[in-house]
Amino acid sequence: MLTNADKFTRPASAPPQVEMSNVYSVPTEYVEIPSQGGFYPENHPLYKVNKVEIKLMTTKEEDILVNPSYMEEGVTFEKLLKSIIIDKRIRSESLLAGDRNALLVGARRGAYGDDYPIDIICDNCSENIEHVVKLSEVKFTENNYDNVEFTEKGTFVVELPQSKVFVEAKILTGEDENSIQRKIEQKLKHKLPTEALIERYRHIFTSVNGDDSIYTINNFINSMPIGDSVYFKTKYAKIIPDIDFVYECVCVKCNHSNKGGVPILANFFWPNPGIF
Repeated sequence: MLTNADKFTRPASAPPQVEMSNVYSVPTEYVEIPSQGGFYPENHPLYKVNKVEIKLMTTKEEDILVNPSYMEEGVTFEKLLKSIIIDKRIRSESLLAGDRNALLVGARRGAYGDDYPIDIICDNCSENIEHVVKLSEVKFTENNYDNVEFTEKGTFVVELPQSKVFVEAKILTGEDENSIQRKIEQKLKHKLPTEALIERYRHIFTSVNGDDSIYTINNFINSMPIGDSVYFKTKYAKIIPDIDFVYECVCVKCNHSNKGGVPILANFFWPNPGIF
């Protein structure tokens, strides 16, 4: 007759219990970001931080990349970054675009290797060219900070040439871009002028001549001379930290030198879909 002790004794044929030491730990790596933490406010976890720790992509991230609802909503990369960034205080939406791009390149390189093949149509003879981008050779953009004053808030101040006004501005984050797009879509829905450029300035400018009131900022934006707008857009483009993700290759047919931006498309993270 079995005793209570016998009933709860594991048979010799039962599988051994899993030891915690046998649980696989996903490797991580640090990816340098182009902003070097210089364009974030003091309360942001990336303030004055030059590297972000991410884990190597796993089958969990593969499922994220092929999730049809994420694709439809346009949030695939945001979901991916949220999954691989180790420091959960860092929200993917709060990343500067250049830092986001650097993390995506780092994740792709860790998952699928250094080679990123792309197809190019020659600008001169329309020949199809197969070119391989070496992700390890991707550098940061060269920025120009002449006549720019930086603040401890992660913003910068520029004097505009025509109005002689000092505008304080910030670099747009993914969150800002989403907000701008939503407002444009709302205006389209109600058949109102979209004012896309004005809407971007409303998110970029944080003060005018030291005055951070919404009324002052909006008033200036609506009356800003075009010359000042052109100057600021040019200056802004030279300040934005990003990766210099461009290709340059020579056509084997006509010897023409082709150069352009490397697209981050679906196959950037899914080069070999296989049988699944």
